[in-house]
Amino acid sequence: MPKIWPKCTTGYSNKFPPIGLMKLSTYHKQLEYDVVFYKGDLKQFVIERIADRCIVELFNLDSTIDWTLRKDALIDFIRYRKKNFCSNSNYPIPK
Repeated sequence: MPKIWPKCTTGYSNKFPPIGLMKLSTYHKQLEYDVVFYKGDLKQFVIERIADRCIVELFNLDSTIDWTLRKDALIDFIRYRKKNFCSNSNYPIPK
C-alpha cells in the first residue's frame, strides 16, 4: 500500500500551487509517497478517498455489480452514517 502525503492547497488564488509546495511534493514523491494536491474542503477530500477505497473492496467482494454507479450514495453513507442512503430505489442493495 503506498504512503499518502496530502498537500493542502486551499490558501492560494492562482491556477497552480506555490512553487515551495510543489518542491515539497517532489521531495515526498522521491520518498515514495503518493502526493495529491487538492483545493477545497479537506473533509470532502478524505471522504472521497475513503469511498474510492470502499469501491475497490466492494469490487473484490462482488464484481457483478458496478459499484461506481453507487459512489454518491456511498459518500452520503460515509458522511452521515445513515442506512437510508444505501436503500435507494434506483440502486437497490442485493441480498
